[in-house]
Amino acid sequence: MKKATKNINIRPLRKEDTAAYFRLIDSNRERLKKYFPQTMAAVTSEAACSKYIERKLKQVKEKELFIFIVLYGGKMAGVYIVKSIDWRVPKCEFAYFIDRKYEGKGIMGKALGLLLTHCFGTFGMNKIFVRISPNNIASQRLVQGKGFELEGVLRNEFRIGTGELEDILYYGKLKGE
Repeated sequence: MKKATKNINIRPLRKEDTAAYFRLIDSNRERLKKYFPQTMAAVTSEAACSKYIERKLKQVKEKELFIFIVLYGGKMAGVYIVKSIDWRVPKCEFAYFIDRKYEGKGIMGKALGLLLTHCFGTFGMNKIFVRISPNNIASQRLVQGKGFELEGVLRNEFRIGTGELEDILYYGKLKGE
C-alpha cells in the first residue's frame, strides 16, 4: 500500500470539530468498542459528542490531558490522546486510533513523530509511554518504529469493552532516545 508522507499534520481538538469527531467515532465504532469503551459509551450521538468534547476541553484547560486531531489532506483521519500526565516526572501516555479507511498509509507514524516532538519540546516531557494489546501488532510496529522500548507486560491490566481483563504491553520512550 502506498505510504502517505505529505499533507499530514496534527492540531488540538476544537469545539467546532464536534460533527467530524462524531463521524470518525461513529464510522469506527465496531472496531473501537473493545479498547475505547468509555469513549464509545460517552459518544452515542452528535449532541453527546458535543458534551464529551466540552468535558475534554475543560481537562485540556486544566492540563490534565490533550487531544490532537490527525489531519490528512485537511480531513480528520485519526486522534492522539495525551493522558495519564504526571507533571512531576514529567511523563504522559499516548492513546490513539485511526479511521479504518486511512490505515496502512504511514499517517499515524508521521503524526506520532510530530506529537513526540511537541510533547518532548513544548510540554517538556521526559518520558512517554503507551499501553498496547498483545494482539495489536500494527500498533506495536508503529511505536517500535519511533524508538519506543518494550518495558514489560502488565498482567490483567485493562478491562476491554466486553468486560474481560487483558494483558497490556508497556512501551516507553525517554527524551533524547
